[in-house]
Amino acid sequence: MKEQPLEVWLDRWRSACRWRRRVEAELRHLELTLAQWRVLDALATLLRETRDAVSQLEVAQRLEMDKATTSQVLRGLERRGLVDIGPAFGGPANRIILTKRGKSAAAQGHTVVESVSAGECAPSW
Repeated sequence: MKEQPLEVWLDRWRSACRWRRRVEAELRHLELTLAQWRVLDALATLLRETRDAVSQLEVAQRLEMDKATTSQVLRGLERRGLVDIGPAFGGPANRIILTKRGKSAAAQGHTVVESVSAGECAPSW
């Protein structure tokens, strides 16, 4: 496999930074950060797959996000009424589900991120 020149990787990084700024600007209309939406979207996906509440660790692993950041984001989402967090039976882990508002926010955010990714949203910046 031929190595990519450094400039190719830097161009990809700059492109990813532009995408992130556009996504964050559009998610602000939903009062969500990119990290919050990523957690909501991962929860929605995991809940569909498992048909049961999921643990914080499962969310962190799905996102490749550290546990402390995942915990901080989840607590903020809980305060806003977007997720419910409760103790798991027989263990120290918490069980997490999306509330009705959380499901709606996840779906709306998904539409926004898809639109930005497809180039359908005009930049807000």
